[in-house]
Amino acid sequence: MPELSPFLGRVRWSVHRLLVTALLLASSTATPVRSQTVDSIKARPGAVALRSIFSLRGNGAGAAVASLWDLNEDGRVEFAVMELSTERWKIFGIDSAHVVRQLWQRQSWSPAPLFHGDFRGDGSRMLVQVRERDTAILGTLFYLDFFAVDSSRIADAPSMTWTSRSPGIRLIACTFQVADLDLDGSDELIVASVASNRDGVSHRGGEIWIYRGGPDFQIDTPSVVIRDSIHNGSDYDLHIGRVDADEYPDLVCVTRIDTRIRWGGRDMARLDRQVDRSLGLVGPFLHLLDADGDRRADWLWSAEDVGFSLHLSSTGKNPRTRAFDRIDADRRFLGGGTNTFVLGPLNDSANRFEMFGVNSARTDGIDYDFSGGADGPDAVYDAWNTGYMKISTPLGDVDGNGWRDLLCGNSDGQGSATVFAGGPYIPRDSMPVSAIQDIAVGSHRDAITIWPNPAHDVVHIAWRGDLSRMPARFAVHDLLGRLVAHGNADVMRGEVLWNCDQRPAGAYLLSIYDARSAIIATATIIKR
Repeated sequence: MPELSPFLGRVRWSVHRLLVTALLLASSTATPVRSQTVDSIKARPGAVALRSIFSLRGNGAGAAVASLWDLNEDGRVEFAVMELSTERWKIFGIDSAHVVRQLWQRQSWSPAPLFHGDFRGDGSRMLVQVRERDTAILGTLFYLDFFAVDSSRIADAPSMTWTSRSPGIRLIACTFQVADLDLDGSDELIVASVASNRDGVSHRGGEIWIYRGGPDFQIDTPSVVIRDSIHNGSDYDLHIGRVDADEYPDLVCVTRIDTRIRWGGRDMARLDRQVDRSLGLVGPFLHLLDADGDRRADWLWSAEDVGFSLHLSSTGKNPRTRAFDRIDADRRFLGGGTNTFVLGPLNDSANRFEMFGVNSARTDGIDYDFSGGADGPDAVYDAWNTGYMKISTPLGDVDGNGWRDLLCGNSDGQGSATVFAGGPYIPRDSMPVSAIQDIAVGSHRDAITIWPNPAHDVVHIAWRGDLSRMPARFAVHDLLGRLVAHGNADVMRGEVLWNCDQRPAGAYLLSIYDARSAIIATATIIKR
């Protein structure tokens, strides 16, 4: 019935104009009245299944995954997946027609993720690929290839290459990060190594090499070298986040022997002078995230057989003195899982509260995901998926709906990489087009979506995550101007429901308000 949709649209618009006019006249001549009962418009209850919008399977896909930026300058970020069996990194993007396109690929000999940074502080980001080469005498050597990006095109050859071996010095087992440590607008390159060798003498303490960003960014000589004196037991995991009250990122190093903190500041050179805190914590795995929305790092520890625990920065405990051990935790989850993942703000349009996921052999291949909030997460999971992720990286908005997304990988078996969509699920793939109504607001044609319309029992109302004025309150009136349903928006959901099954058939006016009670949009809902 291809000709039915425009007809229904004209009927819907005519009814909507008549209904709005009638309500305006009624409101100007009489006191608004309520019907005998008023329904509640509520956030969708219960946990939701994360929805896959991209999947790559086979060839060992998902051995590594990476979040990129808006390479195409089309308002959607790109992402990268490594295929282990083909030893290739592949970059993908999703266009406005929701078609997945491969944009770039390159041979790789390392499962370390691609990364990127604005190292010169001029807005021109560079893509960095890690290579590894095994040698009989020197062991594994690491290389970083820096690719310039111009007019959405990645250069065919690197413009410069860093190596873990320099005259007389060799770093062992390197990991790489990018952060603006001194907050000058340019990113630093940070290299962390488990150990080093200088002129044939091994040093079993970890090292951190920092290459200062700026107009004179170079990779020949590190600006700051941090050498840990303690034997790290073959593990040296570096985490970067804003732990204390100032604005500067701090360094947290987790080893099998100790967990150490170095407080950041404008003067990066002080980082190599001393360890500011030695916590004495060993063994568990650590993630830093912002689960309570205060722009400071919360600590998510996980350890086999004891579950996982969360230390929230918003509880008022001083990060320069608190213990950060399990007794000191603000949330403790017994059992449950041993693998934890940072998922990003999948269900928060303000991008304040990050979610985290957990899985293990005990969860039967299901990942359980917990939402953040002003008081941190509670003990009830808010989402789940059956992908059993091994690695994950939060993404920006991949599919153009204004909500941030998530990329997961699992190289077990044939391998798989999956992008899960953030925000509410709109059933465009399973419901007739005529039953889904998009409402335009500003430059967005699909700012607010209502389905099904006409409805029999339940009406769904969802909205984009990037609106300049977000929905805060909803009201539904009948033809006589009586209030029949109302409710407030939950920013953690992006979707509300109206159970209209007890309402008589007819036309109803939905009004959507922002936080200042100004109208964002109106729509007519037909109840059958």
